Amino acid sequence: MTYSQGSCDETKFWLEFAAATGLASKEIAGDLLEGYAEVGKLLHHLFRRSPSKL
Repeated sequence: MTYSQGSCDETKFWLEFAAATGLASKEIAGDLLEGYAEVGKLLHHLFRRSPSKL
C-alpha cells in the first residue's frame, strides 16, 4: 500500500510539473489531478483500515 501511495503522489507531482512547463494543458492536468486526488484518498483509507498495513 505504501508503494501505491508513493506512486500516486509521484504521478501528481509530474502532472503539476507538466502543466507548469506547458507539456500538458492545465485543463487536462487539472482533470487528471482531480482523479488522482480521489485515488489518493481511497488508498489512504485502505491503508488505515488494513490490519497488516501492507
